[in-house]
Parts: sequence; C-alpha cells; structure tokens
Amino acid sequence: MRSTGAVMCKITMGLLGVMATQVASAAGEESGPYEWDLNVTGRYEQFRTGGIPVWDPAYGYIYTMLHQWKEGANGEWTPWSSMGGQFIAQRPAAALDCKGRMHLFAVAKNAKVYAAWQTVAGSDWKTDWTPMGGGEVFSDGSYTNRNVARTIDAIRDEYKRIQIFVIGEDGEVYSLWQKTPCGEWSAWTKIGLIGGRAKTDLDVLIWPNAETNLFVLGSDAYVWNNHHASGGNWSGWHRAGD
Repeated sequence: MRSTGAVMCKITMGLLGVMATQVASAAGEESGPYEWDLNVTGRYEQFRTGGIPVWDPAYGYIYTMLHQWKEGANGEWTPWSSMGGQFIAQRPAAALDCKGRMHLFAVAKNAKVYAAWQTVAGSDWKTDWTPMGGGEVFSDGSYTNRNVARTIDAIRDEYKRIQIFVIGEDGEVYSLWQKTPCGEWSAWTKIGLIGGRAKTDLDVLIWPNAETNLFVLGSDAYVWNNHHASGGNWSGWHRAGD
C-alpha cells in the first residue's frame, strides 16, 4: 500500500486537476490517469487504461488495461504490456491483500467493477477479469453521463482486508470489502448520504492511527470528507475544514 505521504500527494494532484487524461508518446494511442503501487518484492508496478481507443456507440471510447514495472526506485521501467479488458478512461485502483498479492480494480464499459490479481505475491497476474459484487454500481445512463470521471480507489485496512470505493452516477459513494482477510466479498453498500454531491476525485487513505478517511470533490466545488476510527462507524459526510 502507498505511504500516507504518497496518497496525500495523489489527493492533492487529483483535486487540482493535474491527473487529467494524458496522451501517450505513440501516435494514435491515448491513456487515462496512472495508478501505481509497490509490491512485496520492492518492485514498482504501474497501470493505466490506454492503447488504441475503440469507439462503442453505447459507451463511447473503450480502452484496454496497460501495465509496466521496474525493480526498485532507480530501476528502468519495462515497456507497457496489455492486461486485456474493456475499460473506460479513468484511473484504476491497486491494493495488496493479506498474502501480499496485488489486486487491480477498474470500471469496465458495462459499468461494473472488474478485478485482476497476482496468483502469487510479486509474481504473475490472473488477467481473466472478474466482476466484483455481482451488480452495477452505476445507473443505466447515457454515454454522456458515463463519461464523467467517476473515480475508483482501494485500500488494505488495518485488518489486512481490501476495501474498494467508487462514486456512482447518482453522486453517492459505494463500497465493497473483504469480510475476512483474503476472504469473501461483501455486497455493494452506500457510505452514508452526500446528497448526490460526489462528483470526481475520490481518494481514500488510512492515517497512522488506523483511521480511514474518504475525500471527494463535490459538484459544489467543495472537498467533502467522511471518516471512521478503527472498528468504528462512519462519521457522516461534511465539508473538509468545517
């Protein structure tokens, strides 16, 4: 899992709009925002949606998932390689499970969250993408609505369980989590009510005291926060700084 400092940097970058869609150096290839994490062997792994976009009349431009890695902070990045799948252009989310295996989550063109994961910690990937939660977390809205940057993020909590967070097209935040470390997954659950304000740039982090904090940029241009202490209940949504 990324350090708190790295996650705070990601939050700041996201909220300032720096993580907008980037254009890859190869002609005709586009990419979404990047996600990275550090695996148990010290290897940096980086992911993005990209490649040659394919137009789908129902969903807009669709991309594959791309992956590269390097050994240690001073290593050289490998060339990008495809992990397959059909995804919308947005940042995926990575987290390590209780056995140190990295999991990757992304929203596919059918509005479901899909996952791929390492079969062994620091090793090969299982890339026959698996749907999470058994249902859509977005409404059946038009392509225009789907194209809004509905962000996904994930963490490993203090009990070594992975938890996923997404913004639905109703402007609310939803979560899915492992019931036990490396165990079965819950159903999608709404995290409080934010009045449909959640718009983009969802980020989650765990403070050193094990408090989980959620941040989203609202449609009112304010940053909203929800948090809970270890084993506690969510505080409810409020504007950050109030």
